[in-house]
Amino acid sequence: MDEGEVPAREMLEGLMLAFAGALMLTPGFVTDGIGFLLLLPPVRSALIQHFKANMVFVASGGRYRHYETGSSDDDIIIEGEFSREREDSDKKLR
Repeated sequence: MDEGEVPAREMLEGLMLAFAGALMLTPGFVTDGIGFLLLLPPVRSALIQHFKANMVFVASGGRYRHYETGSSDDDIIIEGEFSREREDSDKKLR
């Protein structure tokens, strides 16, 4: 994050490893097989590449205001701030 990038890959790997552990604890051969596949780094890398190509990761807070990764060049993002004024104050001014 100090480099100005969202650690999306690391977060996805952590989620996949946690999900793999949950699948391995669930009874059944199919869930064990899927959990074991998620433990393999090449399978995780392929899934992460698929997720990163189809998702937009956004983070805000602190000094980091907005980050984006992914290949969604079609999306238009307008960033800004607004404040809502009360209608009562408008009526008093008139």
